[in-house]
Amino acid sequence: LGKDRELIWLDLRFAVVDLDRLLEQTERGQVDDLLLQGIDWTQQLLPDLDRLGALMMAWASVARKIWQLKFADALERFLDRFDPPEEGARRAAMALLRIEPGHEPAARLLIRHHIAKGNRGAALKAYSRLCDHLLDEFGVEPDPETTSLANLLRQPAARKAPEQERTTVSGSDRLVIFMADFAAPAVDSDHR
Repeated sequence: LGKDRELIWLDLRFAVVDLDRLLEQTERGQVDDLLLQGIDWTQQLLPDLDRLGALMMAWASVARKIWQLKFADALERFLDRFDPPEEGARRAAMALLRIEPGHEPAARLLIRHHIAKGNRGAALKAYSRLCDHLLDEFGVEPDPETTSLANLLRQPAARKAPEQERTTVSGSDRLVIFMADFAAPAVDSDHR
Protein backbone atom coordinates (compact mmCIF):
# COMPACT_ATOMS: atom_id res chain seq x y z
CA LEU A 1 0.00 0.00 0.00
CA GLY A 2 1.42 3.33 -1.01
CA LYS A 3 0.43 6.74 0.30
CA ASP A 4 1.29 10.38 0.32
CA ARG A 5 -0.56 13.41 1.67
CA GLU A 6 -3.49 13.18 -0.75
CA LEU A 7 -3.47 9.71 -2.32
CA ILE A 8 -3.54 6.11 -1.23
CA TRP A 9 -2.86 3.37 -3.78
CA LEU A 10 -2.22 -0.33 -4.06
CA ASP A 11 1.08 -1.35 -5.60
CA LEU A 12 0.14 -4.36 -7.74
CA ARG A 13 3.73 -5.60 -7.77
CA PHE A 14 3.17 -6.74 -4.19
CA ALA A 15 -0.42 -7.92 -4.46
CA VAL A 16 -1.76 -11.22 -5.71
CA VAL A 17 -5.25 -11.13 -7.17
CA ASP A 18 -6.90 -14.53 -6.87
CA LEU A 19 -8.87 -14.12 -10.11
CA ASP A 20 -5.69 -13.31 -12.05
CA ARG A 21 -4.01 -16.44 -10.67
CA LEU A 22 -7.09 -18.56 -11.43
CA LEU A 23 -7.34 -17.17 -14.97
CA GLU A 24 -3.62 -17.88 -15.62
CA GLN A 25 -4.15 -21.49 -14.50
CA THR A 26 -7.22 -21.80 -16.72
CA GLU A 27 -5.36 -20.41 -19.72
CA ARG A 28 -2.73 -23.14 -19.18
CA GLY A 29 -5.48 -25.77 -19.27
CA GLN A 30 -5.73 -26.38 -15.52
CA VAL A 31 -9.36 -26.21 -14.43
CA ASP A 32 -9.52 -25.37 -10.75
CA ASP A 33 -12.11 -27.06 -8.52
CA LEU A 34 -13.59 -23.63 -7.78
CA LEU A 35 -14.64 -23.34 -11.43
CA LEU A 36 -16.18 -26.83 -11.30
CA GLN A 37 -18.21 -25.89 -8.23
CA GLY A 38 -19.28 -22.71 -9.95
CA ILE A 39 -18.61 -19.14 -8.95
CA ASP A 40 -21.57 -17.04 -7.90
CA TRP A 41 -20.37 -13.99 -9.77
CA THR A 42 -22.74 -11.58 -7.99
CA GLN A 43 -22.14 -12.86 -4.45
CA GLN A 44 -18.48 -13.88 -4.53
CA LEU A 45 -16.96 -11.27 -6.84
CA LEU A 46 -16.87 -7.71 -5.48
CA PRO A 47 -19.88 -8.43 -3.25
CA ASP A 48 -20.02 -5.25 -1.21
CA LEU A 49 -19.60 -2.72 -4.01
CA ASP A 50 -23.33 -2.78 -4.78
CA ARG A 51 -23.98 -0.94 -1.51
CA LEU A 52 -21.75 1.98 -2.42
CA GLY A 53 -24.13 3.58 -4.85
CA ALA A 54 -25.47 3.27 -8.36
CA LEU A 55 -22.18 4.11 -10.08
CA MET A 56 -20.22 1.47 -8.16
CA MET A 57 -23.04 -1.04 -8.69
CA ALA A 58 -22.91 -0.46 -12.45
CA TRP A 59 -19.11 -0.75 -12.50
CA ALA A 60 -19.20 -3.96 -10.42
CA SER A 61 -21.81 -5.46 -12.75
CA VAL A 62 -19.64 -4.76 -15.80
CA ALA A 63 -16.50 -6.05 -14.03
CA ARG A 64 -18.26 -9.31 -13.09
CA LYS A 65 -19.40 -9.85 -16.67
CA ILE A 66 -15.91 -9.16 -18.02
CA TRP A 67 -14.43 -11.77 -15.66
CA GLN A 68 -17.08 -14.30 -16.67
CA LEU A 69 -16.27 -13.74 -20.33
CA LYS A 70 -12.52 -14.05 -19.72
CA PHE A 71 -12.98 -17.42 -18.04
CA ALA A 72 -15.47 -18.63 -20.65
CA ASP A 73 -13.06 -17.64 -23.43
CA ALA A 74 -10.13 -19.41 -21.76
CA LEU A 75 -12.21 -22.58 -21.29
CA GLU A 76 -13.58 -22.49 -24.85
CA ARG A 77 -10.04 -22.51 -26.26
CA PHE A 78 -9.41 -25.82 -24.52
CA LEU A 79 -12.53 -27.65 -25.68
CA ASP A 80 -10.85 -28.66 -28.95
CA ARG A 81 -7.54 -29.58 -27.32
CA PHE A 82 -8.89 -32.50 -25.31
CA ASP A 83 -10.02 -35.84 -26.62
CA PRO A 84 -13.45 -36.73 -25.18
CA PRO A 85 -12.20 -39.56 -22.90
CA GLU A 86 -9.67 -37.28 -21.18
CA GLU A 87 -10.44 -35.95 -17.70
CA GLY A 88 -9.43 -32.47 -18.88
CA ALA A 89 -12.29 -32.58 -21.38
CA ARG A 90 -14.81 -33.27 -18.63
CA ARG A 91 -13.41 -30.57 -16.35
CA ALA A 92 -13.27 -27.89 -19.06
CA ALA A 93 -16.78 -28.70 -20.29
CA MET A 94 -18.27 -28.77 -16.79
CA ALA A 95 -16.61 -25.49 -15.80
CA LEU A 96 -17.84 -23.81 -18.97
CA LEU A 97 -21.37 -25.14 -18.39
CA ARG A 98 -21.25 -23.63 -14.88
CA ILE A 99 -20.60 -20.24 -16.46
CA GLU A 100 -23.02 -20.72 -19.37
CA PRO A 101 -25.42 -23.68 -18.97
CA GLY A 102 -26.56 -23.34 -22.59
CA HIS A 103 -23.09 -23.70 -24.12
CA GLU A 104 -23.73 -26.45 -26.67
CA PRO A 105 -20.14 -27.26 -27.69
CA ALA A 106 -19.29 -27.78 -24.00
CA ALA A 107 -22.40 -29.92 -23.52
CA ARG A 108 -21.50 -32.03 -26.57
CA LEU A 109 -17.98 -32.57 -25.27
CA LEU A 110 -19.35 -33.62 -21.89
CA ILE A 111 -21.80 -36.01 -23.58
CA ARG A 112 -18.98 -37.48 -25.69
CA HIS A 113 -16.83 -37.84 -22.57
CA HIS A 114 -19.54 -39.85 -20.82
CA ILE A 115 -20.07 -41.98 -23.93
CA ALA A 116 -16.34 -42.70 -24.12
CA LYS A 117 -16.39 -43.74 -20.48
CA GLY A 118 -19.38 -46.02 -21.11
CA ASN A 119 -21.78 -43.96 -18.99
CA ARG A 120 -24.83 -43.49 -21.23
CA GLY A 121 -26.99 -42.40 -18.28
CA ALA A 122 -24.70 -39.48 -17.46
CA ALA A 123 -24.55 -38.55 -21.15
CA LEU A 124 -28.34 -38.49 -21.40
CA LYS A 125 -28.55 -36.47 -18.19
CA ALA A 126 -26.13 -33.87 -19.61
CA TYR A 127 -28.26 -33.66 -22.76
CA SER A 128 -31.45 -33.32 -20.71
CA ARG A 129 -29.96 -30.48 -18.60
CA LEU A 130 -28.99 -28.65 -21.79
CA CYS A 131 -32.46 -29.12 -23.32
CA ASP A 132 -34.18 -27.89 -20.17
CA HIS A 133 -31.99 -24.81 -19.96
CA LEU A 134 -32.38 -23.87 -23.62
CA LEU A 135 -36.14 -24.33 -23.47
CA ASP A 136 -36.59 -22.47 -20.17
CA GLU A 137 -34.27 -19.57 -20.97
CA PHE A 138 -34.65 -19.12 -24.71
CA GLY A 139 -37.60 -21.25 -25.85
CA VAL A 140 -35.39 -23.17 -28.31
CA GLU A 141 -34.17 -26.71 -28.77
CA PRO A 142 -30.56 -27.85 -29.18
CA ASP A 143 -29.05 -27.63 -32.63
CA PRO A 144 -29.13 -30.65 -34.99
CA GLU A 145 -25.58 -31.78 -34.15
CA THR A 146 -26.43 -32.05 -30.46
CA THR A 147 -29.79 -33.69 -31.15
CA SER A 148 -28.25 -36.31 -33.45
CA LEU A 149 -25.70 -37.14 -30.75
CA ALA A 150 -28.54 -37.65 -28.27
CA ASN A 151 -30.46 -39.78 -30.77
CA LEU A 152 -27.45 -42.09 -31.00
CA LEU A 153 -27.56 -42.43 -27.23
CA ARG A 154 -31.19 -43.46 -27.26
CA GLN A 155 -30.60 -46.34 -29.66
CA PRO A 156 -30.13 -49.72 -28.04
CA ALA A 157 -26.50 -50.53 -27.40
CA ALA A 158 -25.08 -52.58 -30.25
CA ARG A 159 -24.02 -56.09 -29.25
CA LYS A 160 -20.30 -56.65 -29.55
CA ALA A 161 -19.08 -59.25 -32.00
CA PRO A 162 -17.94 -62.47 -30.24
CA GLU A 163 -14.28 -61.74 -30.94
CA GLN A 164 -14.69 -58.38 -29.15
CA GLU A 165 -16.37 -59.83 -26.09
CA ARG A 166 -14.25 -60.49 -23.08
CA THR A 167 -14.80 -62.36 -19.89
CA THR A 168 -13.98 -60.64 -16.63
CA VAL A 169 -13.52 -62.11 -13.22
CA SER A 170 -15.82 -60.34 -10.83
CA GLY A 171 -13.99 -58.34 -8.20
CA SER A 172 -10.56 -59.09 -9.59
CA ASP A 173 -8.16 -57.75 -12.17
CA ARG A 174 -6.22 -61.03 -12.33
CA LEU A 175 -5.15 -62.37 -15.67
CA VAL A 176 -6.59 -65.85 -16.24
CA ILE A 177 -5.22 -68.08 -18.99
CA PHE A 178 -7.14 -71.19 -20.00
CA MET A 179 -5.24 -73.98 -21.73
CA ALA A 180 -6.66 -77.00 -23.46
CA ASP A 181 -5.16 -80.50 -23.11
CA PHE A 182 -2.26 -81.15 -25.41
CA ALA A 183 -0.81 -84.38 -26.73
CA ALA A 184 2.42 -85.87 -25.37
CA PRO A 185 4.76 -87.96 -27.49
CA ALA A 186 4.70 -90.97 -25.15
CA VAL A 187 1.53 -92.84 -24.26
CA ASP A 188 2.53 -93.12 -20.58
CA SER A 189 3.25 -89.44 -19.98
CA ASP A 190 0.59 -86.95 -19.29
CA HIS A 191 2.33 -83.55 -19.20
CA ARG A 192 0.25 -80.55 -18.54
